[in-house]
Amino acid sequence: MKKNLLLLAVAMSTLVLNAQVWQIPVTVLGTYVKSENFRNLAELMGVKSGTVEYDTRDNIFTFTDVVWDRSDATNGATNSLFAIYDGTYTFKFSGSCYFDNAGLQRSIINAEDKVQVIITSDDGADVTIKGGNMMSMKNDAECHLENLSLTGDSVIFGIAGYSSVTPAALLAIDHANLTITAKAHPVCDVKNIDFKGVSIINPYNAMFSLEKKGFVDINDELLTDYVELKIGMSTSVEDMKLENKAHKVCENGAMYIIRNGKRFNILGAEVR
Repeated sequence: MKKNLLLLAVAMSTLVLNAQVWQIPVTVLGTYVKSENFRNLAELMGVKSGTVEYDTRDNIFTFTDVVWDRSDATNGATNSLFAIYDGTYTFKFSGSCYFDNAGLQRSIINAEDKVQVIITSDDGADVTIKGGNMMSMKNDAECHLENLSLTGDSVIFGIAGYSSVTPAALLAIDHANLTITAKAHPVCDVKNIDFKGVSIINPYNAMFSLEKKGFVDINDELLTDYVELKIGMSTSVEDMKLENKAHKVCENGAMYIIRNGKRFNILGAEVR
């Protein structure tokens, strides 16, 4: 009897131990996030300061005042900082966060097929990303930017799908300031874009092209260096820094032209 009880106790302990061992389809510099290391993500990333936490229940990575600097790295990298292979994950930022990947020239976030990534903040965080691609999204992946200010300075692309043949599904920008400088294209290879509460302010005549799958200039050519979006639908010339030129804005998926303080639809009819 005692022997049977002992065997049962050992079996139950083994089950509990196994239940605590897990791994998610996310890697940090090539290492999977799992039960053994999720409490030490800052160390795994090699951050210089700040904290990184992972909420196992809601799949949320939280970054608070993080400084991650690989600008002086001399060897190339085969892995993105974060690679997501399946599911929906949230990256929540707080305070001021800085990522410099110039030495490695790989994406900060890489989303594989049909992955959804939500980049958000509760306090309107300022996030700066320098170096390689800000974010790469493969076939039908989605990126949602919400309630933060994101500045990117990329030696390659800013936010990009895998290719024009297998583009990302969606880039959604909801009350987020976004400024991207890129040597190639700031945003490209994305099937669709959704704006809520933001305006394209630079270049003043830029807009998103479903055909080109990215931001285009007045000549319908993909932007090759810079795009800036700002929270709000301001008609103030001084605020928008556009002198007296008409400019385009997009809200809830609809495109408007602001001219002399009035709003017109793309057919030229005034919208009150």
